[in-house]
Amino acid sequence: MVSKLRNSKVHLESILSISEWVTPPSTSTSGATGSSISTTNVSLPTFDISGNLDNFFGNLLSAFDIFAQVTNLVYLTPPLNESDVSFDRVVNEMACGLQNEVITQYLLSVQRSQWYKNQKAFRRCAIHRKSIPFTVTMEFAYLQTSSFPKVTAVLLPDNPYLKIPTYQKKQEMRVFGMNIFQNTLNAIDDMYGIMEVRVRAADRIPI
Repeated sequence: MVSKLRNSKVHLESILSISEWVTPPSTSTSGATGSSISTTNVSLPTFDISGNLDNFFGNLLSAFDIFAQVTNLVYLTPPLNESDVSFDRVVNEMACGLQNEVITQYLLSVQRSQWYKNQKAFRRCAIHRKSIPFTVTMEFAYLQTSSFPKVTAVLLPDNPYLKIPTYQKKQEMRVFGMNIFQNTLNAIDDMYGIMEVRVRAADRIPI
């Protein structure tokens, strides 16, 4: 669990450090400061961006699935087969059979939250369809006597499943990604806290 969250943080930091990347003017398709340029049109390490996005969302969802494995053993009798466990599957099982548990209501609130739906959508995009689409914003950076386009932000699409992605929502990773990451940390911390109190009260596992 900790390693998944730590890895996710590393990939997020790599994405945010994109502001340090500078490309020669010859690779730019626009001369306007702050213009939005698709990574297919500039000489950027697009594999690094795609890979970091994929691993950022993948590690976050894996952390939820690991928590689901623990929840499965602590609450469900009999537990699901290990190979059948996922966060959403366990939440649905809890909602069906253990509606009155405090953690069930919390799990449902996480499952219904927009930030969880967002990360799930981008992870499913990477697994089942294609690389996560993105675009970058650029501005000019002056180095000595030359001017170079400098990447300032990575934007995620409004809907990752559209054939031609749009970026009207301005879902910038410095805000959008950090919000998802922080909410994930808070949720997992809260869920373990609720579980610890319940296990201490029951003094047995499964509860």
